[in-house]
Amino acid sequence: MEYNEREFWAKQKSREKEDLDPRVLERHARYIRTFVEEGDFALDFGPGEGYMLEAFSNAEMLTLIDIVDVHVDKIQYIAIDVLKNTKSIEFVLLEDDNLVKLPFPNKYFNVAVACEVLLHIKPVNIVLLMKELARVANKVVIIAFYNPDIAFDKGSFNPDHFQYCFNYNYPRICNKNGLDMDNIKLKDNQIFFTYKEEKK
Repeated sequence: MEYNEREFWAKQKSREKEDLDPRVLERHARYIRTFVEEGDFALDFGPGEGYMLEAFSNAEMLTLIDIVDVHVDKIQYIAIDVLKNTKSIEFVLLEDDNLVKLPFPNKYFNVAVACEVLLHIKPVNIVLLMKELARVANKVVIIAFYNPDIAFDKGSFNPDHFQYCFNYNYPRICNKNGLDMDNIKLKDNQIFFTYKEEKK
C-alpha cells in the first residue's frame, strides 16, 4: 500500500502530553524558543497536538499549518493557555493535493518550524518541502530523526514502533540545494538545526 500522508495522519489517535517524555518536550521547546524572537511572525508546520506552542510565546503572529485538522480543538485549548501575548493565531489546513506548496508569499515569516515532522514526509517531497519552507521564511528551525548508521531515504526503519518514517541526510540535502545549514546539534538520534536560503 502506498503511503498517503493525509489519509495516514487522519486516522492517527491523539497522544496525551502525559504519555510523552517531558525532558524531550522541554529540549525541543528550548531549542525552538531560541529562534522565535519577540514580535516575530512565525509558522509551525505540522503542529500535531500543539505541545510545542509554548515555544512560540514571543511571536506576535503564529500560523499553524497542517494537512489534517484532527487536533484543532486541542490546539485551540492549549493556545488560550500558553499564547496570551500572541496577537494573532491562525490555523491553515492544506487541502490541496500538493502538500509542498505553501500559500504564503516569499519571506512572509521571520521563522518557520518543523518539529518531528520531516521524518514523515515522503522522499519524493522532502527537498521540495525544505526549499518551500525556506522560501516563505527568513529562517527555518528543524528537529528531526537522524541516524547516519541507518540507510538514508528508506521508510519504516523500525516498523514495530514507527510506520512511514524516513531517515534523511539533512546536511547533504542542504548542501546540494542551496540551503545554508547552521546551529547543528545531535542528541539521541535526533538532529536540531536551522537553515535558510543561501545568498545569491
